[in-house]
Amino acid sequence: MGSTASWSVAPYFIVADVVATANYYRDKLGFTYKRFWNDPPSFCMVRRSGVIIMLAQLEQPGGIRPNRTVDPEGGAWDAYIWIDDADALHQEFKSKDVKIARGPIDQPYGCRDFEIDDCNGYRLCFGHDIEGRRASTSRSSPGARRRRGRRQGQRGSSQARPRRRAGLGAVRS
Repeated sequence: MGSTASWSVAPYFIVADVVATANYYRDKLGFTYKRFWNDPPSFCMVRRSGVIIMLAQLEQPGGIRPNRTVDPEGGAWDAYIWIDDADALHQEFKSKDVKIARGPIDQPYGCRDFEIDDCNGYRLCFGHDIEGRRASTSRSSPGARRRRGRRQGQRGSSQARPRRRAGLGAVRS
């Protein structure tokens, strides 16, 4: 089945305040948006370098549920975003006082990545493939490579120790 179709995915984050969150993504993370939907605003799509994240505010409060809050190890991402240069983006985010959950490190699964927590507690991991080829050309996801490394007894430094990532939402730029 040799399809040439291009696919992408957009995480759908339930947020406390869609306007404040869209402005955070614009001002701190460098995303843009064109509009809000509904009156009062309850939906927005933010974009950066081909990545789209949907933001939705529900009428009933309390719907925010980042993956790490239900992961027993507290390390599950809400989105993994492949980028060109993790170190440069990390520096950009630091200069804007973004909450960095973990700085850039080389991972045993072949990516250099770092994690941030957004203004609603969603954990986003930004990384690039160390080997220089896009993650989209590799045979498996960071989660699969991490699990395979554990089974084969590969360990990095204690800081780079692989963690289980439930609900990996991968976003390619």
